[in-house]
Amino acid sequence: MTTKPYSEDLRKKVVDYLKKGNTQKSASEIFNLHRNTISVWWLRYQKLGITKAKIRTGAKRKIDLQAFESYMQYNSATNIKELSIKFTIAPVEYIIG
Repeated sequence: MTTKPYSEDLRKKVVDYLKKGNTQKSASEIFNLHRNTISVWWLRYQKLGITKAKIRTGAKRKIDLQAFESYMQYNSATNIKELSIKFTIAPVEYIIG
């Protein structure tokens, strides 16, 4: 599941609202946002002075495919559990259920 970050315009409005002395709880009700979201934005603004969303880099590849292929070339009888340990990944049974 992916979600887009809230707009910078909304973030600025919330921070401006809080700078006027209003509470995070009232901001949560007015802007229809969770209080934790507002708290994160406010703390980030206080520490860094910015309202811009953090850059999301996305998921990183869990294993080096070249190393995996090379390993499998000489260890074709390896089972899933051994592979998960060797490459520090979740075994398929864990992912599927």
